[in-house]
Amino acid sequence: MPLAPSRPAPLGFKTPTRAAEPAGATTGGFVRRPESQRDGDERRRLVVGKEISFSGDITTCDHLVVEGRVDATLSDGRSVEVSEGGLFKGTATVDSALIGGHFDGKIVVRGRLSMTSTGLITGTVIYGELEIEAGGRIEGSLKQGAGDEVAAPAAVAAPSQPRGELSFSGEESKA
Repeated sequence: MPLAPSRPAPLGFKTPTRAAEPAGATTGGFVRRPESQRDGDERRRLVVGKEISFSGDITTCDHLVVEGRVDATLSDGRSVEVSEGGLFKGTATVDSALIGGHFDGKIVVRGRLSMTSTGLITGTVIYGELEIEAGGRIEGSLKQGAGDEVAAPAAVAAPSQPRGELSFSGEESKA
């Protein structure tokens, strides 16, 4: 049954309607999909919102999104995303990572580590592949994974280039 607007709708705006739903399948007018129809990531996804702090061990999380502050150990996750303004402090071992905020500690990324221009990592970084947008910074040690430290996930081919190690800190020199 269409909702009756209190005033005329603007041009191009369609009045929302409720979908035909089985009894008990809605919460506040929103349709919840059965768990069997949800994406796998949706069931094991943790979002720490802005102005939220979380501390502890995270062990069964496929996808962690950090918009606030997390002080934790993330073991064997699929991906971590630290949004601009977010802070992850601790240790993380994941298949992929996107850092747009601040990561402080040790991060092991079996696949691709991507950093945006606002990203900052301080500490130890071990990675399979690395992508840094201009402006992204790493302060600490940087090592392309070797041996058991980083086993490439099945979906990511192991790099064919020799593995190396690079350590640096401080300001970039302008030559």
